[in-house]
Amino acid sequence: MAAETSHVPTPEQIEKNQVRFETELEFVQALANPWYLHSLAQQGHLDDPTFLNYLTYLAYFQQPRYARFVHYPLCLQYLDLLKLESFRLALKDSAFITERLAAQQLGQWATWRQGKINGTGGAVGKMNGNWNVNGNGSHAETKETVAGV
Repeated sequence: MAAETSHVPTPEQIEKNQVRFETELEFVQALANPWYLHSLAQQGHLDDPTFLNYLTYLAYFQQPRYARFVHYPLCLQYLDLLKLESFRLALKDSAFITERLAAQQLGQWATWRQGKINGTGGAVGKMNGNWNVNGNGSHAETKETVAGV
């Protein structure tokens, strides 16, 4: 029988892992910015299967062990929504960003403290559901996704 060896990372490996984690965390949190999402969509990154696989990989931040490091929890909701092709298409529309995502985010920021006090969690509920992009470039939701805005 071969002797079992435990893998103890070297200080260099630990540092590389920490840099990688911090870089991935920073990127995931950038997803909370609707205009950054719009930029990614406009540049075609959200059509790239390799990039979409990377977003799938980053879902580990939704686990409590890692989510505790996230300062902008909305990024985790957007990370989920980015799995939907219709949402990715809607992100190309600047009106969708301005009228929908940015407005929701502003509403959440304006009332988040109230939600903490009265236990409702703020103005915006968990945003999920079906997103439709009509052929004329406009967008429509097929299911209500926002509470109170």
